[in-house]
Amino acid sequence: MNDYQAKLVLNAVKGLGFARITKLLAYFGSAVQVLRLKRNELLESQAVPEAVADEIVHFPVDEFLKEELALIEKSNVRVLFHGSEDYPQGLNFIPDAPFALYVKGEMK
Repeated sequence: MNDYQAKLVLNAVKGLGFARITKLLAYFGSAVQVLRLKRNELLESQAVPEAVADEIVHFPVDEFLKEELALIEKSNVRVLFHGSEDYPQGLNFIPDAPFALYVKGEMK
């Protein structure tokens, strides 16, 4: 799994929003690393409550990615993640900005 795929997964996990995802990424360094962690390691970070740690650990990663990547391709969209070069700069000032934007067509 690559970073792009891991970020897609984190964006889909119930209970994870912008603030929690960015805390996890800051603490553990990458989305791939977050998805490799055990429940107790996630809880040690204090970035997520127990219920969300359970959601991360038990998320059906392979099934989700198969469906999500196929849908992205079929719909001809691209996904922009917070912090990427193409992510709209104006959203950086919103406290709970979307972590991922699914974009079809050109952004102006």
